Amino acid sequence: MGRHSDPNSGGSSFSMLLGDAPHLDGEYAIFGKVTKGDETLRKLEELPTRREGIFVMPKERITILSSYYYDTEAESCEQEISTLKRRLAATAMEVERQRMKCLP
Repeated sequence: MGRHSDPNSGGSSFSMLLGDAPHLDGEYAIFGKVTKGDETLRKLEELPTRREGIFVMPKERITILSSYYYDTEAESCEQEISTLKRRLAATAMEVERQRMKCLP
């Protein structure tokens, strides 16, 4: 999670690291890992970048349209079905948001 030098200053900003960064261990919160979609990471690595201080970032803004959490320890099919229904509803809302934004 992105923050300033104060360890308690983290906000809604986050970074995706495309390689090892042992100098960050114990310094920043980690709240996810890629379990699928390596091809997406490869595409991100190919984007033109610019440097801002210690950060290397894409020259153009990247928008994440969706992400998923997979519960690999779901105890029942009912839990899995409930999770899938929530994901489907969230995807439907995102499709409608894009439709309203992009179509007349």
